[in-house]
Amino acid sequence: MKSELRLMVAGAGRTEIRAVKKLAEVVKVGGKDVKCWMSESVLEEEGRKTETKFWESREVPGFAVKSESKSVSGSVTSTTTREVAEFEVK
Repeated sequence: MKSELRLMVAGAGRTEIRAVKKLAEVVKVGGKDVKCWMSESVLEEEGRKTETKFWESREVPGFAVKSESKSVSGSVTSTTTREVAEFEVK
C-alpha cells in the first residue's frame, strides 16, 4: 500500500511529500510492544530540506509514537528525535 500527499504552495517555495512506507512495524514504548505504521515526509522550503520518519499507532492516544527528523540548511544540519516514553489507556 502506498499513500502519498503532495503539497506545493505557489509563490512560497514550499514542497512537501508524505508517503506511508510500512504498515506493520513494532516499536517498544514503556516496555510494551506497539504495532505501528511508518510514514516518511520530505519538506523543502526556502533552501532548507527536512526529512522525517513518523511512527503512529491506534493503540496510543493521539496516535503519535515516535518521530525522527533531519534538517539541512546550507552547512547546518540538525537532528530531532521524539518518542513517547509511556502511555495509559483507560
